[in-house]
Amino acid sequence: LPVVLLEALAAGRICVATDASGAPDIVQGDEALIVPQQDAHALGTAIAHAVRMPEPQRRAMSDGAREIARRFDWDTVARDHAHHLLSAA
Repeated sequence: LPVVLLEALAAGRICVATDASGAPDIVQGDEALIVPQQDAHALGTAIAHAVRMPEPQRRAMSDGAREIARRFDWDTVARDHAHHLLSAA
């Protein structure tokens, strides 16, 4: 898991990440901007979009980012793993 991405999402930051970072395993929608690896143009475009993003969209993305990060809270992950392990027995 890309821990730095999770920390930034939990802080409600607008994130830009590549698809090689594990980000697609975490981000399922509009909670962050994901670009193809080794695509400098796509990366630059995403960063420019993030900088110019209208405030309502920025707030919505920030709220979505925090919600995604909650799914990876240690208590949530531990509970999900325990449920999986105990139900498989």
